[in-house]
This record gives sequence, C-alpha cells and structure tokens, in this order.
Amino acid sequence: DVHVTRAPITGVKLLDHHVSGRIVGMGNPDFESINDRETVLLQKDDAQGKGSTVLRIAVVQIATVLTRTVKSFVREKTRVVQGEPLGMIRLGSQVDVVLYSTDVRLLVKEHDRVYAGVTKIAEITQA
Repeated sequence: DVHVTRAPITGVKLLDHHVSGRIVGMGNPDFESINDRETVLLQKDDAQGKGSTVLRIAVVQIATVLTRTVKSFVREKTRVVQGEPLGMIRLGSQVDVVLYSTDVRLLVKEHDRVYAGVTKIAEITQA
C-alpha cells in the first residue's frame, strides 16, 4: 500500500526504466514480471573516497488492477537526497527494494509493515 516512493539513499539516479506490461491481479504469482512497472536504480554518493564499496539500490514500483499507472518524479543522472520523493503509484500498490551490496544489514523481515520516509529498512555495515 505504497503511494509515494522515496529515495532510500542519497546518491545519483543512474537508470529509470519503464516496462509497459499487462495488468493482472496480485493473486497471480507472476504479477511482478507481467504488470506495468517502473524501475529506478540509485547509486550512493561515495563519501569514503577510493576503494569504497559501491552501493546500488533498485526501487521497483509495480502497478496493479486498481492503480494502473506509476509515475517517476526524478530524471536520470540527477542527484537525489535520502527521503526525497522518487515517484508515485496511484492508489497504492507494491514496491520492491533491491540492495546490490553485501555490506548491508537488513533491519526488517518478511511481512513487516514499513512506512515511506519513516522505517529504516537496512544499514551499511562497512565503515
């Protein structure tokens, strides 16, 4: 039941990829790969300098029967600040967050209820 998606990290929006798909109900086990969706790939600012691990996070907004549309607010190659709105799903739907790093520790577990801009879902473990 996400409406506005927010940047999970401060960094650069590397990619914005829209897939025009069909719209099937969330009861369909393949809805994540069938439905209309918008993928945003972010790369964390490298504040540590050379040799630091690169952290990339993908945020995938997936439309459903009720929503039908997803909207992106930020252009590619644009810097975003953690908590800043990235996009919107009309009426709420599903958002997947994919962490491209082994240097993070998850702070939530499956079925936890999270709140955009409030719930911390992971933290970087490497100093």
